[in-house]
Amino acid sequence: MIVNDHPIMRVGLRLAVQRESDMQVVCEAGDAAQAVLEFERCRPDVVLIDLQLPHGSGLRAIEAIHALSPTSPIVVLTTFPGDVDVPLGNAPGPIMSVSKAAPSEEIMAAVREAERTFGHNYRH
Repeated sequence: MIVNDHPIMRVGLRLAVQRESDMQVVCEAGDAAQAVLEFERCRPDVVLIDLQLPHGSGLRAIEAIHALSPTSPIVVLTTFPGDVDVPLGNAPGPIMSVSKAAPSEEIMAAVREAERTFGHNYRH
């Protein structure tokens, strides 16, 4: 699942995922409220989410997603190194981070690592 308020970023991430033979985008959201609704609807294996979102922060969406499914892996897109450390230090579930500026291969590797590391705890 891709959660980002910038349509062009969602398109870029979707295209990166489509190039991977072992991945697919099952749903997308453009704001925090929609992210929680879409998570409930499609129950993705991994959530790729930005922290800066309209209609509630990415942090609030992550908290709500982990309330629904505490072991669901989440990969946070960060703007600056360390962005994820402070606000998510006490997050209830598995979280990894990757820079928005990273090459798409690195972002896809983070998604794959989140699934490999944490995905065994969560199944539909």
